[in-house]
Amino acid sequence: MFLYLQGCNGIRDDSGSQFLYLRLRVATEAGKHALVEKPIDVTLEKADRMITAFRKAGKKLSVISQHRFDPSVVW
Repeated sequence: MFLYLQGCNGIRDDSGSQFLYLRLRVATEAGKHALVEKPIDVTLEKADRMITAFRKAGKKLSVISQHRFDPSVVW
């Protein structure tokens, strides 16, 4: 897994919110930053737990809103 490669300081995961909670938990345990697409979870409880875990680990959790199918950006 890339999480344990030396020099890898973060992950990008767009696997979908149904998988993110477990993957992000592993990322915080490995001491990595994370960039994910929204939503980070479908429940506020799990989203709050993820945010808290990253804060405690001193790592960044960034959430983006992709626009791949937005008519204003589709070519």
